Amino acid sequence: MKQFLAVAALTFALVAIAAVPKAQAQNCQDLLANNRYRCQVKTELGSQFEACLQFSSPGSLSSKFDMITEGPEFQTTLECECKAKSDFNNPKFNQSIEFLCGNEQYGDAAEGKAGGHGKRITNGQYFFNSTPDLSYIFQCTLDATCQIH
Repeated sequence: MKQFLAVAALTFALVAIAAVPKAQAQNCQDLLANNRYRCQVKTELGSQFEACLQFSSPGSLSSKFDMITEGPEFQTTLECECKAKSDFNNPKFNQSIEFLCGNEQYGDAAEGKAGGHGKRITNGQYFFNSTPDLSYIFQCTLDATCQIH
C-alpha cells in the first residue's frame, strides 16, 4: 500500500509540474517598451554627444514599437522590431533581445541590444541617411528623466 501511495504521489507531482505553464523569455520589445534612455553617442567623424531615446510600444508608426530619438542632429522616429533568433531553416521572429529599426521617410536605420533586463542598451549603431551618410555608435542606460520633446 505504501508503494502504491508513493507511486501515486510521484505521478501527481509530475503531472502538476508538466501542467505549469513555462514563462516565455522576454524579447527586446518587452525589455524596452515605454522606457527612456540616456545615451552616449560617437560619430564616425570623431564627435561625441549625449542623446535621449524613448521606446513606445505599441508604436505610432510601427505595429510593433517605435524608437524616438532626441539629440543634436538626431531627432526622428524609427519603426522597430526584435531581430529573429535561430537560423534560416528555423527562424524565430521577434524573439531576440536585439532590435532593428528603420525610417521609411528618411532611410535612417538603427540596431542595438537590450541588456541588464532592460536597464541598458549595448552594441548600438545608427545609420544617419543624409549628405554625407554618417554612422553613429551608441550605448545607453535607463533614465526616466531623459527628456524627449
